[in-house]
This record gives sequence, structure tokens and C-alpha cells, in this order.
Amino acid sequence: MLRKLNRIFYILFVPKTLRHKRMERRRLAEIARKPSVPVAGNVALPARVLSENIVIRRILVVKLDHIGDFFVSVEALCRLRASWPQAHITLICDPTNYDLAQALGIFDDVLKYRFFDEGFEKKNETIYGSEFDPRCAGVAELGLSSYDVAIDLRHDFDTRPCLTYVSATFRVGYAKAGDRPPDAPILDLALAEIPPDGPEQLHAATRVNMLVALMVDTFVTRPMRQISRLVDSTWAGRPFEGRRYMVIAPCARSVNRTWPLQNFVALAKRIVASYDFAIVAVGSATERESAALFCETFTPETCVNLAGTSLPDLPNLVAGASLYIGNDTGGTHLAALLGVPTLCVYGGVSDPRVWQPVGSDVAIVHSRTPCSYCHINVKEDCPHSQRCMSEIDVDRAFKQACRLLGGVNIHENKNPFR
Repeated sequence: MLRKLNRIFYILFVPKTLRHKRMERRRLAEIARKPSVPVAGNVALPARVLSENIVIRRILVVKLDHIGDFFVSVEALCRLRASWPQAHITLICDPTNYDLAQALGIFDDVLKYRFFDEGFEKKNETIYGSEFDPRCAGVAELGLSSYDVAIDLRHDFDTRPCLTYVSATFRVGYAKAGDRPPDAPILDLALAEIPPDGPEQLHAATRVNMLVALMVDTFVTRPMRQISRLVDSTWAGRPFEGRRYMVIAPCARSVNRTWPLQNFVALAKRIVASYDFAIVAVGSATERESAALFCETFTPETCVNLAGTSLPDLPNLVAGASLYIGNDTGGTHLAALLGVPTLCVYGGVSDPRVWQPVGSDVAIVHSRTPCSYCHINVKEDCPHSQRCMSEIDVDRAFKQACRLLGGVNIHENKNPFR
């Protein structure tokens, strides 16, 4: 009774703004108590495909809907086969479509599975959460093997839980819009489901083609030759002629994306001691002063401050480096795309699954704090004193740099988001 009276008093007599401030303080205190998850290597799927040389040999296609749905998917299915002509592709389809699937001649195995009852559409039924499990569980009894990729080509969510019963390294499909059912599988590669009552719609064939195109674009690796057009092979501005050098970009436009300067200095010292690299500090013209502070620790014979280098010259400078180290900035993306071994010190402002640099020789060091991913770029707006950056220690960064220079890209935590 006393607790209830206190609650009534609190609501009636404590100002609303003060109540909100107290609630916010409690929320922040709760976040501060939660541990972070250390992440190193690559978490963005395109980066993993490139750095781990992932090869797709076994594909499972789930296509459990109706005859019309099957017909509009034929173009996408043929593109799937054309993209992986040597892969073993298995299709699970409705028994009605079995003969059609066999006639296409693009599948190594075709398996029948009835998900929708006969006359389902005539009954105008909707499948609700409690019905997903019994309808999908039978997939586990089909005697399936393990697959590199399992893709559900249906746009609507109802068949997606079938992927839960499949052993696959990567799962691909349309992600559920709105509230996520508890039995929804975590998709490694996904497009957002289009709400049926939304004003923007896409044709059913376009939806299937888009999903397959996404899979092809992600897993069929191609040399990133176009970015090399920015490099001038006749450029004569190479520093430290005859000596290997690394490029370090110690600054970023947002303080919340910037690793402490003393950490960059400590990391650079360890790399110079181990590999005898010279150092080129880069950044924008406004960052030249900070780059100069970084260079003060080293001799002019070892380190040069080229912050403020014209943007057209930056690709030439970066392309000649043996290693690039930077924060989550544009220069780090450039180095990764040029194929330079690239170490990115990645904070918690944005999600690395979306924005980590992508290339054949990339690693990030990242601390996934409870407050990630905040999208807060202003220092004063961060209530946790840039915890996501301060928790990344020099030892972890040095370890990843050595692995990059040794041609090995090892992941401390491959699935930190599961």
C-alpha cells in the first residue's frame, strides 16, 4: 500500500520534466553497467566474402508458394544457375510445381514439400505465429545436407521460418516488416519486406529478381578495378623513395569516430619497431595541426605530415602504402577498395555491418557497446564519454595489423550480432 501511495505522489507532484530526467539517468546508468562485445576482423558480409575467399558450392532454394509465383520466379532461378554453373543447387517446392521445376533443368535435386494447404487461397486464410512452427518443422525431415547459402524466394514472411530448420552458413530472404516473430530466423543477407498497404510497390517478379541480384552481387566476387582509375601510374610524388611506408589517418570529422591520438602514436611505434615502416600522416587541411602532433613523436626521416594533400593525389599516395590505418572515414574506404592492407578503428556511431570498409585485405577493431549504434557525431551529445572508442586498446589493434601484414585475416568474433 505504501509503495502504491508513493507512486501516486510521484506522478501527481513531481514535475514531468524532472521525472523524465530521472528516468534518463537510470537508463544511462543501466547502459554503463552492461558489458561490451569486442569485435575484430570483418562483420560486413561483402567484406567477409572478399577477405575469407568464400566460395559458394551448395545452394538451397526454398520456393513453397503457388503456380503463378513459380512462373514469375523462373527468370531469377535461371540467373541463379548462370551465376553458379558448377554449384549443386537443391530446390524445395510445392508438389504442384514439382514437374515444372524438373522441366527447367537447372536443379540438381528437387524436393516436394507442402506448406500451404490445398485450397488455401480460396479459404482466404492468414497464417499466424502459432502456425509457423508446425508448418515449417517438416523441412527438418527432408534429409537435407548442409549448404553454403539457403535462400527463400517468397516475399511474404510466412515461409521464412523454414530456414530455421536448414543447416546453412548464410541465410537469404526478405526481412519481416514490423514486429519480429520469435521464430523468425536471423538473415545474413536481406531486403526489407514491402508492406502490402504501402503506396510504393514492386511487381512480384521484380521482388524475386532483386533478391537473387543481391545474392549474386554479394557472393560473386569481382576485382574492384574501377576504383584504380583514380590512381595515376605516372605520379612522381611518392614519399620515402625505396622504403616501405604506412599511411596513418589519425583524425575524423567527428570526435565520436576518432580513436585517441596517443593510441595511434603507440600503435605506430610498435609497427615501426616490428616492420621498419616509414609513416605518412594524412587528413584534411583542417586536420593538419592534429597530424603534426602525431608526427612530433617521430623523426623527420621516419614520419612526414601530408595532411591537406589534394584529394586527387590521395589515391596515388594511398595506393603505394604497405598498410593503411585510420578511423571510420572516407580515406579508409579508399584504401580498402584499392586493395591496400587496411585496419579501421571503428567506433559505435554507425553499424559496421553497413559501413565498414570493404576490400580484399581489411580488418576492423571495434567495441560493440550497449549504446551502439547511436548516430551521435557531436562530442557533447555523447553521454558515455566516447566509450566505444576508448575501449579499443592498442594491443588488439596491433594484433590485427600484424595479421594483415602476414596475409592472415582472423576474426575474434564472427557473429557478434547474434
